[in-house]
Amino acid sequence: MKIYRELETITASYDNFAYFCRFDRETRRIGRERLFMSGSGPVLINYEPGSDAKRIAEDIESIAAHSGVPQIPVFIGFDFVNYIYPDLGVRESGWPAFACLIPDTTIESEVIRNGNQGNYRKDEPERDIAMEKTIMELRERIRSGEILQVVVSREYPVDIPDKFDLLREFIENDSSLYVFYYKFGEYEIIGSSPENMVSVEGDSLVINPIAGTRPRGVNDAQDQLLAEELSADPKEQMEHRMLVDLARNDLGKISIPGTVRVTMDMRIQKFSTVQHLVSTVTSTKRPGVGLLEVIMAAFPAGTVSGAPKKRAISIIDRYEESPRGAYSGCIGLIGEGSMDLALLIRSVYGISGKYSVRAGAGIVKDSDPERECKEMFSKAMTVIGGIKNESSGN
Repeated sequence: MKIYRELETITASYDNFAYFCRFDRETRRIGRERLFMSGSGPVLINYEPGSDAKRIAEDIESIAAHSGVPQIPVFIGFDFVNYIYPDLGVRESGWPAFACLIPDTTIESEVIRNGNQGNYRKDEPERDIAMEKTIMELRERIRSGEILQVVVSREYPVDIPDKFDLLREFIENDSSLYVFYYKFGEYEIIGSSPENMVSVEGDSLVINPIAGTRPRGVNDAQDQLLAEELSADPKEQMEHRMLVDLARNDLGKISIPGTVRVTMDMRIQKFSTVQHLVSTVTSTKRPGVGLLEVIMAAFPAGTVSGAPKKRAISIIDRYEESPRGAYSGCIGLIGEGSMDLALLIRSVYGISGKYSVRAGAGIVKDSDPERECKEMFSKAMTVIGGIKNESSGN
């Protein structure tokens, strides 16, 4: 049985469930799908900003250790930055900072993708003059030396006629590392993320920074031309190396000295509507470092915030029209001594039946505002392109 094909039927009597499928990193074709279901509500945690990190760590570790199952599904929203940088006072969104589900029932299966994926470009977006103006202002702040890079995002409201059909589209016709559908009470997240925030297995840590984007071509020849252009673009190379260095620094805070390594450097990976530069950074965790310390070292990912990270978060909160909510947080599984957290991008976010998609672009000193807006649209189309009868204006 393929769980994703029967998910609507299987979960019909459950208000709370978490579907999580992780594909192999090399080909992204062989996946392990797991479904967690619970008759009880999710555990939603919202601490006061500035709460003692030790208390949060004890709660997270104890939930993982005493749940009675090897791993539990978790979600961490962007609001979690207020526990890492309480002095910033980032706007709250209405999403929980941390949520998990203690399952009554867990089932798993294997998925093998057929290798098909979209190899075409979507319609060009209309000009987003307001966002272009924002990018110009951010570019000037970068050129003045205030910051090196900042990721700015915008929201796209959508209608979702069939959420389970969208999930099937992600599984069968995309080539992402993770596909998921979490329904925690009124909160829903359906996504197809190409990137992890951080993964932990024993003492081994992995981050896969993705930075540098081109759309897919209308045919193989144009697709290859765009890939070569991406690989040779100095602006994209600079942005990518900056974020690889940030990932190295994040892991360095919690790793044995000398163990942080870049094991894959700027490889092109192709997805349904975009192609990216991708690297892999690994390290060995220091003895005694707990899961929360790993999360706090890496959160939020540099690829959705910027560098230096703290200043980037402050600027993001000032310039973006609305709080990020779930976007750029993370979602995945936590167990005793293990953790696999997908970065929350390329996803649909819903509260009480109202849904949106959000996408961002990394701004550096040489960014072209119109091109960055097109990049946001291309990323959003990775999700919106799978939604039939999407809402007008998107």
